[in-house]
Amino acid sequence: MNRILVAGMLALGVVAMVGTANAGKDKKAATAAPAPAKPSCGVMIKEMAALPTKFADLMAAVADGMDGHAAMLTAKDAATTAEAATMKKLAQDHRDLGTAAKKAAADMTAAGTLAASPQDHKPDAKGLEMMQKQATLEKEMAAMMTKHAEDTEKMIAQMKSAPAK
Repeated sequence: MNRILVAGMLALGVVAMVGTANAGKDKKAATAAPAPAKPSCGVMIKEMAALPTKFADLMAAVADGMDGHAAMLTAKDAATTAEAATMKKLAQDHRDLGTAAKKAAADMTAAGTLAASPQDHKPDAKGLEMMQKQATLEKEMAAMMTKHAEDTEKMIAQMKSAPAK
């Protein structure tokens, strides 16, 4: 259930991001030239399918790393066996997240055929608050991922420079 919730939240977040895409544009530029026709929501959602697709790739890479770690655990004591089993379970959890993200991406791609429909493009205070919360969380997640990637690269460098056993 939690995996479905995470995938659903990811998809909803991507849809909400579509609404914030033009929030910071320069107002003068909008009045200087006629605004190009906005793509339909379906087209915008389809364009955002790259996010859950990349998320799925990341989850597969994390799962592969966890499976690789589990394979390196060769001792037969209880602690090592428990660690290997946990790593394998976590790897499967990540593969399941990736599968859900791929489904969301496919659904978003299919949404590209939605016809444009009339709508009010000025959300109410609650809608703006939701969009701002998403933008804040996206920035926090990006910072967390950047830090983790940098830490991983440092670990790789240490492993490469460690003397062979």
